[in-house]
Amino acid sequence: MERKRQIKKFVDGLIKKYGSSDICLDWEGGNDEGSYTLIIGKENINVYSMPNESDEYQLLDALASEIGYWGFAGDYSVNGSISYDEDKQCFVGEDTVEDSVEKELFLSDPIKLKIPNHLWFDSVSLDVSGHAECMDVSFRFLIQNGPVCSEHVELEKKFEDSIGDSIFNALKEISEGYIGEINSVYADKDVRRDDMEQDEEGNYVLSIERVTYYQYEVQDNTYSISIQ
Repeated sequence: MERKRQIKKFVDGLIKKYGSSDICLDWEGGNDEGSYTLIIGKENINVYSMPNESDEYQLLDALASEIGYWGFAGDYSVNGSISYDEDKQCFVGEDTVEDSVEKELFLSDPIKLKIPNHLWFDSVSLDVSGHAECMDVSFRFLIQNGPVCSEHVELEKKFEDSIGDSIFNALKEISEGYIGEINSVYADKDVRRDDMEQDEEGNYVLSIERVTYYQYEVQDNTYSISIQ
């Protein structure tokens, strides 16, 4: 209740100062930066140049606290606006938030990489990162003692291409073709030779069953901030 009385005091002071009850607050930002714009009548108020004790700054601070984007911290983007309704004694409006949400994709057809049993290695390392449409895929045989032969290099390249294509197609399927809405992909795996599965012929098999991805989602919010 005290907070509402404070906001009303700031509003009443600004109406008297500017001769208008047409008060609007716009905001836009995200990813740790952004700004608010206070408009009274037809005048854009440069609030950030005013003293902290001014009614303009105090109103912006109070409304920003109610809205919740004062620092614009987080991996999202937002733009919105609220306006003062003098009859209802409240600020009403809305905003649209585009947020990056972490999700898990469990592959219906797991990726299986077959490594010939005659090929020596101590372990394998897999790393997938980047945007869905331009993934950086790295597959490496790790060898402590012994040479790296052409078959190691050829298999690394073959596996990288296969992994990238398989993940891309799986993401394209779940996004119904709108793969641009998926902004990043992540997967990693480090497996020792002795811990790997083997098929009936003794070949080593590395399975990739899931990947993590981040997808943009849009949410609309409405606001009604009473000051009475």
